[in-house]
Amino acid sequence: SWNGPPGSTSSQQWADLLDRTDFAHVLGRRRSTRFYTRLGNSVAAVGVARMGGASGADTGQGYIAIARVITAKQISEALGIDATLDVGSSSSRVATYRGSRAAIAVPLIGADGRAVAMVRFAVPSDATRLGRRVLVFAIAGSIVLLLFVLIVLRRLIAQLVLRPLLRIENHMRRVRASGSLTLLEEDERRDEIGSLGRNFNAMLQQLKDLREQIGVQSFDLGRSESAVAVMHNVRNALNPISTILSREIAQVPPIDRATLDRAIEELARGDVSDERRQKLAAFVTAAVDADAANRESTRHELSIGREAMGHVLEIIGQQQQGAHERPALEICDVTAIIARNATIVRY
Repeated sequence: SWNGPPGSTSSQQWADLLDRTDFAHVLGRRRSTRFYTRLGNSVAAVGVARMGGASGADTGQGYIAIARVITAKQISEALGIDATLDVGSSSSRVATYRGSRAAIAVPLIGADGRAVAMVRFAVPSDATRLGRRVLVFAIAGSIVLLLFVLIVLRRLIAQLVLRPLLRIENHMRRVRASGSLTLLEEDERRDEIGSLGRNFNAMLQQLKDLREQIGVQSFDLGRSESAVAVMHNVRNALNPISTILSREIAQVPPIDRATLDRAIEELARGDVSDERRQKLAAFVTAAVDADAANRESTRHELSIGREAMGHVLEIIGQQQQGAHERPALEICDVTAIIARNATIVRY
């Protein structure tokens, strides 16, 4: 409906505007919007609302469009200062300074996003300077506030993250430099840093257990190798004795004792001829010499066996002495230890 004079140019232009404007495109997914349009030499403020559901969807029930012609007088009354309405102007300059006053131009945007008119008014430059100062102060305050927040965040990060990580790193360096698997003093934190410290202590404890296990295994291995070496030496020393005893057991006497006894008995009789007696005497002499040589050989081999047995006893005695001996103890300066611990506690 048109509330103005019927048949006027503005009425026809309003009808043309309703026909050519795509309200669905202007609204989009909104339920209502507003824009400005030209009605001849006048400018009207147009408000459009979609009829139908609350979801903003186009239900096909139509639109409600309301327009009101605005004048420079109405704008001046609303702003409280003198204002002019420049129809058809679309200057890109918003503010222009002329002496002690600043000329302000505000565009009135149409349905297509372009300016249909400009509202122009002038304000004292002091007001604009005040606005600039307020803007500068706001920016400076924001920067100071941001710096303060960054400083607080830096201290919080240093205290909650960097300092615990540095403590863990220093402990790792001490472990690498000294080889001591002392556990890191744990705190009561339940976050990722506390979990890192607990896992690091678990790793150190595993390394300590592995070191102790390797020490025990090394001791057992050394003792086993020592026992094997001792048995090897004893076996080497007993081999000559075994050889001598085996040779003596398997050796056949050089002269049969029964034959020698019969030859001596025959020499004792008086009815033996001289030639026979000489042969018997030579046989007995040779038998005695052979027996003496056999005894000398046996004595020599027994002396070798005695030396070998002495080596065996010496090896066994050395092992027994080593088992009963205590390791040498180094002198421990207790005062130095107490002083060092006191320094650590004081630190």
